[in-house]
Amino acid sequence: MYYFAYGSNMFTYRLEKRIGKVQVIGIASLPKYKLALHKVSKDGSTKANAFYTGKQEDILQGILFDIDETRKPKLDKEEGLGKGYHEAEVNVLLIGTETEVQAFTYIADTIDESGEILPYDWYMDFIVAGAEEHHLSDAYIKLIKSLPYSTDSDMNRASLNRYIIKEAGYIRKSLSPFFASIAEMEKSKDVEIQIAGSVFNKRIIKISKTDGVFEFQTTTVIEAGKQTHKELSVRGKHLNLSEKNDVKWVVDGKHFLINNIGYDHDNMVKVISGEINAFATSLLKDDDRSYYRLAIPSKNRLRLERDFFGLPFICDYRLFGGLIKVSISGNEFQLFQVEKDGIYYIFIDVLHEIPFKDFQVSANCVLMSYAFLCGYYPGEEGYFFSCKDSNLTAPTNTSFFKLGEGVEDQYIAFTTNPYWGIDMESRDLHHEGAEEERGKLYGNINPIAPEVFARICELAYTDDHLQRAMVLLIRNQNATLEIKIPTQYVTIEAIANALSKNNKSLKPIEDDMLAKKLISQLSAVVDAFIAENPTLTKDALSPYYRKIEAINAPPNVDKLSKAFEIVGYTVSSEEKKILNDRNRYLHGGAHTFGSMEKDFKEFFS
Repeated sequence: MYYFAYGSNMFTYRLEKRIGKVQVIGIASLPKYKLALHKVSKDGSTKANAFYTGKQEDILQGILFDIDETRKPKLDKEEGLGKGYHEAEVNVLLIGTETEVQAFTYIADTIDESGEILPYDWYMDFIVAGAEEHHLSDAYIKLIKSLPYSTDSDMNRASLNRYIIKEAGYIRKSLSPFFASIAEMEKSKDVEIQIAGSVFNKRIIKISKTDGVFEFQTTTVIEAGKQTHKELSVRGKHLNLSEKNDVKWVVDGKHFLINNIGYDHDNMVKVISGEINAFATSLLKDDDRSYYRLAIPSKNRLRLERDFFGLPFICDYRLFGGLIKVSISGNEFQLFQVEKDGIYYIFIDVLHEIPFKDFQVSANCVLMSYAFLCGYYPGEEGYFFSCKDSNLTAPTNTSFFKLGEGVEDQYIAFTTNPYWGIDMESRDLHHEGAEEERGKLYGNINPIAPEVFARICELAYTDDHLQRAMVLLIRNQNATLEIKIPTQYVTIEAIANALSKNNKSLKPIEDDMLAKKLISQLSAVVDAFIAENPTLTKDALSPYYRKIEAINAPPNVDKLSKAFEIVGYTVSSEEKKILNDRNRYLHGGAHTFGSMEKDFKEFFS
């Protein structure tokens, strides 16, 4: 239904914050009316009124909105229908088309005729913001700005209302349709399987979600002479799940995992149960381009507000903090978290149209980068949504994927928490001189900058060595000490390779042309040796050729030492010896140790 707003409700965000999503139709005018600020309000000020003058030259400008009919009672309450306003049907003209449209609006009943009561300053800010948002005529905006107002003595009320205008400038996220889609997927359901040529065709399947797992149970007719269960295989096929012949979800056969087969001899059927690791409203291919959103249910709250300089954002008209922008391969991603019903949903959005596979890889790089810094990888399950535009207001497709196991840090090696290790509870920071003490304690502590996190995400996407290092560090958290230490060695090597790959100073021969000359001469020596010994072949001696090709590669110890040097850490001679001897543990067996206990302590203490 059409609503004509001419006062503070012209500001779309204020109206939506009151009643929810609305559609802007356009600028409209109401002839023979003018804007009057004389409607008496219970807060001691006046509000706007569409005042009828009957004069042809008077034209009230406003905005025509289309609102959901079910939301009108809420708008009536917000506007005070029957308590100073009455509803009126008016015929407005849409500016530009001059089309006449019938709409409802609110007309004041109680008017201050003295002119002594004025609207508050913040209320006028709403009217001006709405007029400027929708580009009313310059003359009309100038008229609004010229109208008198008073300063609200209630500073808290003034601040809260002004903050609504500030909120409107924040990044906005619409999540309600996505939560509704998740709820629809997760509810227990009895649906019919449609899969031509399969024993499952036309069978009813019961699906329910328990502890993050979609479990199913169904039956098939026991076929005489077929007891190998081969007829149950659906790999390479798609199972359409329908309600009343309407296909709602699709399962790729490889994600339909049977883990139990029983028999109901009374009804001559096999009772099949198992798990569905992935299904969707329609299956996505790797090269399908769209705007994507990933939602991951998590039991943990990410430290996006405390440890990072995250941005404020609005989600369904509520203010949140901790949104981080990330650029990966020229595409903008946004990481944020919202709590709903006790579950902390982690969201990753991409604001560009990209292939589905690229989104999956990029989103994983964001999650790995967070885990690399903070020690938590939320990888158990995820809902992928495709959307028609970068506003990501509603999903066009929803897909569920069982992602694997998450990782929680059990042994912190580093942290983004600037207060980690400081005993906050035992410090009395409220006594005289506390401010000075607080300055000394925390003066040089800053959360990690978003651009630093964004750079790590980009490196994880573009550099195989660093991506490998991240995977090793994250997955190494739950390992035993005997596995954790050598894995850390391999991780350091991966990081060192990334840091030193373009560093010529580490090469034995810095001049590349001279190095190539040596490699060519050494290869020629091996060629001549093969020619003199016909029983040998190039294939048989390929390890020698590979060694020769890599002869000018930086020694591992130098690369490892350089990695520490780049980050400003000087490796001692004792530490360099440990780096040099690491291969004894990584590539040798336990029997190579002279004294296992002594060597173990030497390497790992």
